[in-house]
Amino acid sequence: MQRMALLTFNFLIQERKRFPKTLSVAGTENSGTVSPTLNTEADAWTLVGNPYASTIDWDDLTKTELSGVAHVYDNSTSSYKTWNGSTGSLTDGLIAPLQGFWVQNSETATSPALSIEEADKTTGGTFYTDVPTPTMKFVATMGDLSNDAYFSFTPEGKIGK
Repeated sequence: MQRMALLTFNFLIQERKRFPKTLSVAGTENSGTVSPTLNTEADAWTLVGNPYASTIDWDDLTKTELSGVAHVYDNSTSSYKTWNGSTGSLTDGLIAPLQGFWVQNSETATSPALSIEEADKTTGGTFYTDVPTPTMKFVATMGDLSNDAYFSFTPEGKIGK
């Protein structure tokens, strides 16, 4: 058991050294209007990505039959940054290059659409991401009974619950 724990711990340390990663993109940048395919049901959600290597401004995108709110997940706070066109926690509605964001169709949508154009590019914005703490899960079972135990390894080395 001690050898297995040592191997697992070593694996987690090695994996942690690999993050954060630098993303390199090669090829021709998207240009012109990009119109992602959206779910077509009323009130449905679609995960979209900023297709440009530049920040885009949510307020400038052409939105048809959408709720009008952008939702960007911030893993460091385990919550969404939102922008409704005038206010929210997604600063000025700026969506960073390659950032994923959620859009929701309106309750009466029949043909929702989103168009992202060259003119929607701007500067600024924050790329919301965070590397989660490496965690191991152990499951012990006996018959119909089972129980879980979680182990996390942090740089601080603190013991917690």
